This record gives sequence, structure tokens and C-alpha cells, in this order.
Amino acid sequence: MTKAVYWPLLEVFGVGYLPFQLLAISATLLAVWLLYFYGRRRVDHFVALTPCLVLLFFGSDYIHLFQGNGFPIMLSLALGVASLMSLDRGDNSGDRLACLWLTIGIFTYTVILPFVAAVLLLVLIRPDRRRRIWIPLVPAATYLVWRVWMVLADVSSSGGGIDLTNIALVPAWTFQSLAGILNALTGISFYFSGGNTVGPVEVFGPPLAIAFIALVVWKVTRFGLSKAMLAAITIMLALFTLQALASTGGDLRIPGGDSRYMYPGAFVVILVGFELARSWRPGPKGLLVLGLVAFAGIGSNLTLMRDNAYILRDSGYQLRAYSGALRLGLEGRADGAEPTRQTGLRKEITEFGYAPSELEKQIPGRREYIDQVIVGSLGAKLSPPVSGPADCQNRLAGADGFVRFDSGPETLSLKSPSGGEVLLGRFADSATQAVGTLSPDVFSQLHLPADSAGESWLIAVSAPKLKVCTDA
Repeated sequence: MTKAVYWPLLEVFGVGYLPFQLLAISATLLAVWLLYFYGRRRVDHFVALTPCLVLLFFGSDYIHLFQGNGFPIMLSLALGVASLMSLDRGDNSGDRLACLWLTIGIFTYTVILPFVAAVLLLVLIRPDRRRRIWIPLVPAATYLVWRVWMVLADVSSSGGGIDLTNIALVPAWTFQSLAGILNALTGISFYFSGGNTVGPVEVFGPPLAIAFIALVVWKVTRFGLSKAMLAAITIMLALFTLQALASTGGDLRIPGGDSRYMYPGAFVVILVGFELARSWRPGPKGLLVLGLVAFAGIGSNLTLMRDNAYILRDSGYQLRAYSGALRLGLEGRADGAEPTRQTGLRKEITEFGYAPSELEKQIPGRREYIDQVIVGSLGAKLSPPVSGPADCQNRLAGADGFVRFDSGPETLSLKSPSGGEVLLGRFADSATQAVGTLSPDVFSQLHLPADSAGESWLIAVSAPKLKVCTDA
């Protein structure tokens, strides 16, 4: 489904990112709006509103909140809570809608699977389960068919694998996830030392997780396990189990601290929270507490939104600089090689990447990175000369021991009695990118290609004396 949505956006708007951001924002608003109305059916409207307000500004999960690829996750959450609301109706139309939302969710993102599990459990505990079992079985069968097709078609998916041996880590993952999520929602354990996320082991995280678990145990033992509470706990535990099983390989994944897990986790924890607060009608003191929690949670998350927005903008600048530098490197390749699938299509690189005039304006450190990309994608290196050198000039090193000079696009032959490392540069203040080492008293050829940038090449050789010749 994601490709079906992204493809027309790419066709109509190209690589412009705003439509994807608007799509993610719309899915977020829909998910939070449905969560609020789901909560209003169970708790006081102020109780339902408080965590939903925090979710609207949930800077703890900047990845899903700011970036267009958050759309499938947010939409899956919206479809999941919509299926629960539809099932609550208890009629045939509600059953059909619940099945429809879950099935669409299967084509959206795997976050829907915990909701499928909860609906399956709710149906199984009903006396009419045989008549209604199709509601969860249709989306479950759809997912199973898709997984079988993935295996038969040998379709690989990075980050999509699971490790069943991690099942023993589910309790630890659950506890740490609760600690980090409750930290993020309450805004109490804000990290003032420059961090842009909250973690599961901040000061108040573990006590909050212990209090949450104790409250669930007390609620169940005191009032019994209601169907709604059973569904909410099932969704939460199923989600944390999936996350723990997917934490494979060398990819760094931190429960309650990794931004990619925070929004779905907070969403399902709030579902359990609604059941915990079902019988609570806040008086003046309760409203004051809710107000303080909302103030702290929104304030901390707004600050994280600001900090993470800066990080994302900076990474966007870097990516555009990388794309512009990659384009220049590919333009100058002697073999005329087109970009591979990994480097992207030439059209997209041209549209998205910075023009040379913009590359010149980047900060010094980024201009060195730009040179690294250009030289690397160009494949620049020293090679044996293929023709006799002509028009030679002798150059002497400066006080730093380097021979430095500029050159336009041409082929040079270089020779030094002592040998030396050859460095290239383009947009940086000096040549910093090594392309090879001269052998003593032997000519080596260096090809400097022409491209759409007007800047000359910067060349530095670590030698006291250098002969520079233009090849005949």
C-alpha cells in the first residue's frame, strides 16, 4: 500500500518532500483523533485529552513525526484503533468494518498485527466465536499469504527479520520500553546534557514503569480483567514482543530509547492507561495533576521537536550536498558509468542535489565532505602515463612541505625525486583527499575531468620538489 501511495506522489511532485510530510502529518492527526474518541468512550474527556495532546507534539519520536516515512506507521495505528471502535458496536456492520480496517492495515505496516491479535482474542472469548471468527482470520490469512509470497519470491527486506531466540528478552524489553515511554509522555526525565531523546534508565523511568505495572495488577485483581483491558494489554505486549524479536543483528535498537519505537509504544501504552483510568472522575486536584502532566509532557516534547528538527534539517543539507557532489563525480567519470540503483537515478540526483554555486556556500567541514564524495565517485587515482609528458614546469614546496597548485580539467603527469602523497580538493579551502602516492623519480598520471562546476582543482603533493607536466 505504501508504494501505491508514494508512486503517484513521486510522479506528480517529483522528489519534493512536502507532500510526504503532509501525508505523515495527516495520518498522525487521524491516529490521535481516533485515539481521543476511543478514550472518551471509556474515561473522562480531560483524561482522554491529556495524553493525546502530548502525542500531537511527541518530539521523542521525531523520526515518525517529522519524516514522510512515518505515514504507514501512523496509519496502521489509526486503523488499529478504528477496528477496536468498530468492534465495540457489536453489530454486523461494525464487524465488517473491523475486518476491513485490519485488512487494510496488513497492507500498511506490521504495527497492525498486535491489533489483529487483540481482536482474535476478543472474538475467541465470546460465545458466538464461530460465527465471528472470520473478523480476525481474514487479515491474519492475508498477512500469512504475503509472508509466504515473500519467502517464495526470495524478497529480502532490511530490518524485517526476526530472531526467535530473543523471546527470552521480552520481559526486559517490555520493562525498559515502559520506562522510556512513560518518561517521554510525562516529560519528567528530560536530558539536559544535549541529548535529543529520552531513555529507559533516566531517573524516573524505572519507578514509573514499576508503578504502571503495579497499577495494572491492582486494577485487575480488584475489579477483574475486563475485555477492554485484556485487549489493551494484549496489544501492548504483542507490540513489545514484535519489537524485541525484530531487534536482530548489529543494528542498534534500544527499547524505550530508540525513536523508531516510541510513538507506537506510547500509543498502545495509552490504550492500557485508558482502562486503568476508566472509573476515575478527576476533581479539581485531579484536573490540576492532569494539567501539570500535560504541561511537562508537551513542554519537553516541544523542546525535543525543536532540537530534532535542527538535526533533521542539517542531515537534509548534508544529503543535498552529497547528491550534488555525487552528480559532479559521475559527470567526470572516464568510463561514462551511469549511477547504480544504490546511488540513484541521474535525474533525481540532478533535481535534489545542490548546484555548484550552493556547494560553495557550505560550511568548511561539509565542503571537505563534498570533496570526498566527488573524488570517491569519480574514482580519481594515479596511473601510469599513456603518453609522453610535455610542457613541464618545476614547482617547489612551501613552508609546510607541500607543493600546492591549481589546475583546470586536464591530464597531468607528476614526478618527484622523493615521491610523495597526492591530495585533491575542489570546494574545500585546501586539498584533503588522497588519490595515491608517487614513486620516487617516476612519472604518474592524474586525470582531472571537466564537469558542470567552474571551480578548478586544488592539488597538493607532499614533496619538496615536483615536476608537473601536461600530457601531450
